[in-house]
Amino acid sequence: MSRRASAWIVWAFTVAALGVAAFLATTNSPLGQGTFDRLLIPLQSLAFGCVGLLVSLRRRDNPVGWMFQIVGLFAAAYSFTYQYELYTLITQPGALPAGEAFAWLQAWIYVPALVTCFTFLPLLFPDGRLPSRRWRPVQVLSVGALIGVCLADALEPGRITHTPIQNPFGLHGPLYELISLAVPLLMFPATILSVSALNV
Repeated sequence: MSRRASAWIVWAFTVAALGVAAFLATTNSPLGQGTFDRLLIPLQSLAFGCVGLLVSLRRRDNPVGWMFQIVGLFAAAYSFTYQYELYTLITQPGALPAGEAFAWLQAWIYVPALVTCFTFLPLLFPDGRLPSRRWRPVQVLSVGALIGVCLADALEPGRITHTPIQNPFGLHGPLYELISLAVPLLMFPATILSVSALNV
């Protein structure tokens, strides 16, 4: 499959996910839904997806376009899973299958969009290359932040945000406490160092 076709397919999945999320949002009660989740994230997803598509089609060898599309796709996935789990767990309980699975996905699926936006994009902007080889450790740190924050959110014990259910994969004790350090020890430094690359 060509890169051009792949770019269109990723964009199509982004738009389709946002379309289904928008349809479910009209059914779900707006009570308890903030403007950020209901409106701003879908708009940001569409903006990143469209810009990413244009860059990917015009500069096929530049990974920045693909990173824009990744942000758009995972933000759209978050909107879809968020509205899906609201519908099948609260609005119409049991109306759609796998509500708990989608609730669990909603808890962490935004992380690739967040980490890409705050680390990989500024680190590789605008030509898709690191400023120099000395920045490779920052790139590795960003990968660690992506994995660590995904695990921290996916394994967080207790009730899943926006839902009435408990995380079926929640961890307790020292192991989760160690994983939860991914945010302050990995994500924050990776973000600060990556953004500083824009000034090099």
